[in-house]
Amino acid sequence: MVQGSGSYQLVFESRPRYLYAHLRAEYIDLDVAIRYVNELVRHLRSTEHTRLLLVRGTPTIISRRQYSIIGNMIINTLPAAVRFAMIDHSPSRSVVASVMIEEAKAKHREARVFQTFGDGEAWLLSEG
Repeated sequence: MVQGSGSYQLVFESRPRYLYAHLRAEYIDLDVAIRYVNELVRHLRSTEHTRLLLVRGTPTIISRRQYSIIGNMIINTLPAAVRFAMIDHSPSRSVVASVMIEEAKAKHREARVFQTFGDGEAWLLSEG
């Protein structure tokens, strides 16, 4: 857990077919997003997982341009073979989903945002 302004908690669980991560924070600004994405990718790279499921429901205090920066960062820092699903319960889910689709399509990556855990996990574990 990172303490101070913009603190968050990122919990990891290695599941049989993917790495599960759950983000908890009071809010997410650009600084928090950069820190948790770096931690997420660093942890993923320390495992042999090629599928990653992130659950978050925290309000985000950033602009669409900043969402694009974070989406680009996620896509560019994840290993190319990784399939990424985000379960987003935040009020910003539609913007997050739109940005993630744009970034993934531009880089030919598999990354999507879902509203429910069941839908996200089903897509993540499908053969695509």
